[in-house]
Amino acid sequence: MFKNIRLSAKLGVGFSIVFLIMTVLTIITYIMAHHAEQQAVQGKEESAVFASIAENMRVEVVQVQQWLTDISATQGKDGLNDGFSKAEEAAQSFKANTAKFRDMYSRENDLSNLRLIEDIEKAFDEYYKVGQEMAHAYIAGGSTEGNKMMGSFDDAAKALTDKVQPFIDSQITELDLALASIVASMSSMVNATIIGAILAYIIGILTVWLITRAITKPINAVVASLGSGAEQISSASEQVAGSSQSLAEGASEQASSLEETSSSLEEMASMTKQNAENARQANILASNASTAADKGTAAMSGMASAMKDIKKSSDE
Repeated sequence: MFKNIRLSAKLGVGFSIVFLIMTVLTIITYIMAHHAEQQAVQGKEESAVFASIAENMRVEVVQVQQWLTDISATQGKDGLNDGFSKAEEAAQSFKANTAKFRDMYSRENDLSNLRLIEDIEKAFDEYYKVGQEMAHAYIAGGSTEGNKMMGSFDDAAKALTDKVQPFIDSQITELDLALASIVASMSSMVNATIIGAILAYIIGILTVWLITRAITKPINAVVASLGSGAEQISSASEQVAGSSQSLAEGASEQASSLEETSSSLEEMASMTKQNAENARQANILASNASTAADKGTAAMSGMASAMKDIKKSSDE
């Protein structure tokens, strides 16, 4: 079917196939690039941001512990009782960060993580409350009273850590997954581009080969036909040349025969002319003979008449 299509249509089909492949490849690359861009934006605006917030929460828990522990160790002496205000700043920052997570999970209607944030906030409030009580106990009653609260503070710190640390780890893991997803998307896009380019190259070569074959095959057939015709013409020319040679030889023989015939005709013409001359002379002789015969006949008639007269005279 393809071989019956016109040359312009074959070229159009070939270029259309290559153009279609490049268009599909461009669309696929664009879709993958757009997906990777969305992942990158999400990673930048959400995963990375909230992973950083979660890490700040961990730091803020440590700062609260550090300031309250410093107050407890010094019992608020030497002007170090400002640790309460520093601890309060860290606590407020911690709550502000949990509020950001609560807003995000509320937008996403993620009830599970909303409950987790509430549990973390309750654990932090308990931790902060026990820490403050411990610090005030150290200031009011010294090590004797403060040490009584140390166990409760450690338990509250452990309870908070058990909730906060997995949450922080999950945010870091989510960031790592987002980055890995971006890398995978970019790698897939590169691989798809390479594979698509190779596929387009192969199909392009195949299409060019098919079109070239479709074009050259009839031309080769025509060339072969012309070659066969040329061979036939050459053979016929050789035959014609042979015939011409034979004809020339025959013509030469005929010319020789004609020369001989011409010579014979000249001899015949000479003989005919001689015969005509002889005939003319014979005619003259015949005419003379006829005249002599007439004269003889007249003489005989006269002689007969004379003899009749002689006989008549004799009879008389």
